[in-house]
Parts: sequence; C-alpha cells; structure tokens
Amino acid sequence: MANATILKEYLVGLGLRDNMTPLLRRTLNQSSNQVRQFTRNVARGGTAIAGLLIAANTGIARFATGLVRTEDEINRFANDLGKSRDEAARLMFTLNAMGKSMEEIEASPELMRTFRRLQEDAQAIQLPDMSEGLEQVRGIQTEFLRFR
Repeated sequence: MANATILKEYLVGLGLRDNMTPLLRRTLNQSSNQVRQFTRNVARGGTAIAGLLIAANTGIARFATGLVRTEDEINRFANDLGKSRDEAARLMFTLNAMGKSMEEIEASPELMRTFRRLQEDAQAIQLPDMSEGLEQVRGIQTEFLRFR
C-alpha cells in the first residue's frame, strides 16, 4: 500500500489529477454489494434446496412405510384366509377396488360377475417380490425408532 501512496503523490506532484480513486472506490463498493447479494441468493437457494430434499425424503419415507403396512396387511389377510400371499393380495385388492365386502358381493349376481372379472385381471398381473426391499425398510424403521 505504501508504494501506491508514493506513486499517487508523485503523480499529483507532476500535476496529474487523481480522478481514479473515487471511481475505484465506487467500483469496489458496487462489487461488495454484488457479492453480498450473490451470497444472500446462494443462501436462499441453499435453503430452498434443503427444504426440497427434506420434503422428498419425507415423501419417500411415507411411501415406504405405506408399502410395509400394506405388505403386513396382506400377510395377515393371507393367514386369516389360509391362502397364499398372492391369492390374498389379489382378493384384498379386488375387494378394496370394489369397496364391498365378500358378503355383499356374494349376495348380488352383478357384483359377483364384476368380482370375477377383476379377479381374472388381477391373476394376469404378477405382484413383484419386494420382500428384500421391505426388510431393509423395516430395519431402517427399527433403527429410527431406537434412535428416537
């Protein structure tokens, strides 16, 4: 900084006007303001991204929890009926889609035809084996509960 002061004094001594200092000061102030604004925008963007990630993780966790609960319901339903998991799942999904109980369906010939068609459609659709993935989700849930 001393060299800049000496050079400035020398140039002023030669009769040159120092018109660069105000311009330089203004430019530095503008740069500082732009850096501050950029920093604020980055902080806001970071907050928005963090919020988005939290929301996405929450949604995924709820979805995975719903899958585990559905799997547990299917397994209980299969045990109650004495049927395989796939048969119980088809029956449960058909009853849920129709919004009726088995007794209501058996009492109406029209509902029974609809039920049979839906069962045939469900037979054509193979349920994926998600047992390994669901076990991992259960393990994560258990660890989370232990952490809590």
